[in-house]
Amino acid sequence: MYDGMVYIYALVDSITNQIRYIGKTVDPKRRLCRHISKATSRCTTHKDCWIKQLITLNLKPYMIILQCVDEVIWKEREIYWIAKCKKLGFKLTNSTLGGGGFMTGKDNPMFGRKHSPEAIEKIRVASSNISMENRRKKSEAMQLRIGEQNPVHKLKEREVLEIADLYQNKVYLLKEIGILYNIKRTTIDDIINKKTWKHLKLKITKLTYNVDYGRNLSELEAQCILDNKLLSRKQLSDKHNIGITTVRCIITRKTWKHLTPNIKQGI
Repeated sequence: MYDGMVYIYALVDSITNQIRYIGKTVDPKRRLCRHISKATSRCTTHKDCWIKQLITLNLKPYMIILQCVDEVIWKEREIYWIAKCKKLGFKLTNSTLGGGGFMTGKDNPMFGRKHSPEAIEKIRVASSNISMENRRKKSEAMQLRIGEQNPVHKLKEREVLEIADLYQNKVYLLKEIGILYNIKRTTIDDIINKKTWKHLKLKITKLTYNVDYGRNLSELEAQCILDNKLLSRKQLSDKHNIGITTVRCIITRKTWKHLTPNIKQGI
């Protein structure tokens, strides 16, 4: 159980008995296991490469506790021990000054230095191999996460087929479909545009509405739109074969201003 104390530890090379890394932990035994596990699975830092070299020789680094401190002051003590070990001549693999900070300027071990062409080539080859391997793994993983196999899926295949049918047959508006299945409009758009659920091979024809934007409304039609209390603007647009902007302008009194809304009547 965590008691509020933090251990400042050192990883020691089991061949040379030299300190190679300074860190902090609340569980020394588990932290050492994590260092070894990370170096075995993937080498991303100088420390990982050093530990992996030991592992290839059937050796492991060992840990010594330098100091046990309160959690309030662990940062300054880690910085102190890293600075002290460097002053004593230990070749640490730490990439920072300690305390969660990063080495900058002259404190950075690569300050004023350049990688040799051989080192650059090694970095390029390693990066390309990792990239290709990651791409292959992601590709294989994505093939197993299609449709309902995807852990973040919101709909079932049956529901997707129902949504496609409702849209194609103009049974409900997109907003009403969203409310019915508790999904966003963008989710429905992705299904209709075949950006998602592609494996179902839905036969959806995107609907087009024949709206005559230049059609003149009669005063009676404008009055009906103004008095409407039941239909949505989209439904009024479909009913009168006009654009939604025209409906909005009538309702907000930007056009047909001389008309008086009939409060008692609703169409």
